[in-house]
Amino acid sequence: MERKSFLDQEPPPGYIAGIGRGATGFTTQADLGSSRRLPAGSFALEDENNVDDDGRFLDADNDDTGRFGSVSDDDGDADRIYDAIEAKLQRKKARPRKRAQKNALEDENKVQVEEISIGQSIRTIGEEFKEYKEKLSEVSAEDWLNLPDSGDFTKRNKRARKEMQERQRFYRNSDFVTSGLRDVGSTGDQALLDEKDVDLTGLSLAKEKVLAGQLTSLRDDKAESVDAETYLSQLQDVSGEISTEIGDYHKTRTLFAKMRETNPYKPDAWIASARLEYEAKKYKRARELIQQGCEKCPKSEEAWLVNIEMNKQDASVCKVIIAEAVRYNAKSVRLWLCAASLETDSLSKKRILKKALEFLPRSSELWMEVVKYEEDETMALRMMQKATELVPGNVLLWLEYARLGNSKQILEEALEKVDSADAHIVWIELAKEEEQRTGNEVKIGHIVESCFEHTSLGRETWLDIASQCEKDGFSLVARAIVFNSMNLGVTDDDKLDIWKAEALERSPEISRSIYMFITANFPQDIESWMNFIKMEKTLRQYDQLYVVYEMATRANPKYELFYLMYAKDKWKEDGDVEKAKAIIDEGLQMNPDSEDLWFAALKLRSGEEARQLFVKCREQLGKKTARVWYKNVTFERQNENLIAAKELAEQGTQHHPKEFKLYLQWGQILEEENRLEQAAEIYYKGTLLCPNSPLLWVYLVRAYEKLGNLIKARSILDQSVVSNPLSDQIQLERVLLEERAHNRSQAERILSTALKKLPHSAVLWRQNILYAKPSHRKNLYTTALNSTNDHPMIILTIAKDMWLSGKVARAKQFFDACYEKDPGYGDYYIHYYAFLMKHGTKGEIRELEARFKENDPHSGEEWCVLMKDVHRKDTDLELLRKAAEKAAGKI
Repeated sequence: MERKSFLDQEPPPGYIAGIGRGATGFTTQADLGSSRRLPAGSFALEDENNVDDDGRFLDADNDDTGRFGSVSDDDGDADRIYDAIEAKLQRKKARPRKRAQKNALEDENKVQVEEISIGQSIRTIGEEFKEYKEKLSEVSAEDWLNLPDSGDFTKRNKRARKEMQERQRFYRNSDFVTSGLRDVGSTGDQALLDEKDVDLTGLSLAKEKVLAGQLTSLRDDKAESVDAETYLSQLQDVSGEISTEIGDYHKTRTLFAKMRETNPYKPDAWIASARLEYEAKKYKRARELIQQGCEKCPKSEEAWLVNIEMNKQDASVCKVIIAEAVRYNAKSVRLWLCAASLETDSLSKKRILKKALEFLPRSSELWMEVVKYEEDETMALRMMQKATELVPGNVLLWLEYARLGNSKQILEEALEKVDSADAHIVWIELAKEEEQRTGNEVKIGHIVESCFEHTSLGRETWLDIASQCEKDGFSLVARAIVFNSMNLGVTDDDKLDIWKAEALERSPEISRSIYMFITANFPQDIESWMNFIKMEKTLRQYDQLYVVYEMATRANPKYELFYLMYAKDKWKEDGDVEKAKAIIDEGLQMNPDSEDLWFAALKLRSGEEARQLFVKCREQLGKKTARVWYKNVTFERQNENLIAAKELAEQGTQHHPKEFKLYLQWGQILEEENRLEQAAEIYYKGTLLCPNSPLLWVYLVRAYEKLGNLIKARSILDQSVVSNPLSDQIQLERVLLEERAHNRSQAERILSTALKKLPHSAVLWRQNILYAKPSHRKNLYTTALNSTNDHPMIILTIAKDMWLSGKVARAKQFFDACYEKDPGYGDYYIHYYAFLMKHGTKGEIRELEARFKENDPHSGEEWCVLMKDVHRKDTDLELLRKAAEKAAGKI
């Protein structure tokens, strides 16, 4: 801001600051000194007569007169009174200071305080800064001039506000934008707008620049600088939306008219104008404009094509237009193809295309199109032969030629003439031809190997080509491509991980080929074999699955799980028991000490054959594992040979005295013989040798309960808690014992105490829910689920409770949640089957049975009891149906 000149001038004589603004105030005698009121003429300029008047004010301090005359007596009295008061105040202030000085003198350790006047203090401060003031003389004139100014802050806010107003612009807005902004505010999106920091000043400047650019583009002398071609070409691409995207039709129309006038020989302006009119439903005007455009720009094939498009309702007019178009553009393939498409019969189409070939004999598109309408195969073959002679580098022509003639010979000839970038296409076609003709995988592999030697494509590209070959039905070619491409672009360190990832992402045939390649190069990689098997089972390609099993067992003969899976699938899916036996026997030859293979072999046999095999198994594994003994005991119990079973149990305890299952089976056999006291003795013996087995304690308690000795049963339970303090099974048995003794209150107290010790036990929470009142159960659901980490037992308990409460829909939701949590939970199938029997359909029941077969459940209290029943004769599915019928009968 410009500095006012008067600020640097001397004030006039007698000038009093602020007097012009009314700042008169008041003036005392001390302010005026010995000055007198001067006459108006005394403020004259200096001259030779008054040069010595500069000292006329030196006696002002000693003058007793005031501004308005001499000092009166009243003024003197007032001055004396004020002086007396001031002296009295000074004396009062001096007393504390003297007292402090006296105390300081008495105490030598304190800082001595020296009283000085204000003038003395000012002089002292001045002396402290004297050194720094002297250094100012060393500052040069240039440094003084370069000192920054403090700045002019006069009316600063007013200037900033004025500048902001000058930058603001106002524009007319469309109703569409206004309504959009209104909708934004009403739909709750205003919060989103408020969160964004909108720079209104920058937006205003940007709009100003855009407006200036648009105005500049309309000037005649600057019309050449507008990139109209790009704009109009983009406008053509969205011709279907032009009516909604152009805000002002009339302004746009005027703009296009100006562009046509400026550049009449550029077809883009004519095309854009015609499309604008066409979208505005002014068809006649559009056709006139595009016709003018064709006349102005007859060499533009795009203009002619648009003209035909706008006259497509009248075929005769289109033919006239296309005839005129090809007269000016005889080298345009698009126009010739358009002319052929306007004809309805094949003969006319072929005639036009042949005419086009006279002008464009090296156009592969025309050759490919004309051969479609040639009915004579011999003539079509000659035409393609001529086409390949004229355009030898086009691979599509060679492929069509091979399709019509001797494909192998033609393709071999094509390898020498096509471009190197397209050579792999010919090689792949040769491989496809070999697969289609002979199906010889070895020859196909050689052809694909030769292809890889002459090309340099990447692994991903080859896998995509292999996928396309699979879709076309050439699986052998796809496999050969995979085998030859797997090592491209990979290192030895990470190739296995890359191959596994590719196998999981690709189509079935490609994945199968990749797994075959992996297992061939890494035969001991169990994970790849497992993924291979899982994929084949998912696809239900059992023939291929059995081939994979054969390869897996041969590659890993010591891995017993492959034999077990192979035998199980052969038994379950094909029902071929003999083949399953042979598979297990083969596995036993390679793994004679495998318990799982021995028991799988025993499971596939029955009667005397199984009994003889048990003898061999005991000889082989009897001293190593107790499993063979209790499996043999179970077999004899299932065949109702209790004497042999009891003998085997006794022999087993001699070899394995700490196997609790042998004592359980021995005691159960005695219970079946109604010898409860002997059974209790065996259970008790088992608890002495296996104190950490909760099930033995439970059977011992139940034996004494059957004998009617509840006191003994309670005593045993108390003893079992000492040996198994964290067993929820024993705690539950304590609760159930009191329940069976009709002592519900004691049972609830025991349950409450047990839950405090074992807050994560699912069986205890289930019992707690069952004991709770119906009105209180809802609150227990969430607590139980959170405490047990959504255990399937709790979810199933809630589903059953919902069902009993009549909430069928909610019950079904919890049944589904139970399945998602654990598909192998057997109790779910029992109760959901019962639920579907009353509230489901036959289709849902069949779906549940399919799930049951697929997951083969082996968990759940109720289901395990049914599965381990030695007297059952039913299959698993029949057992499920009977259990479900029994559960449904209780509802």
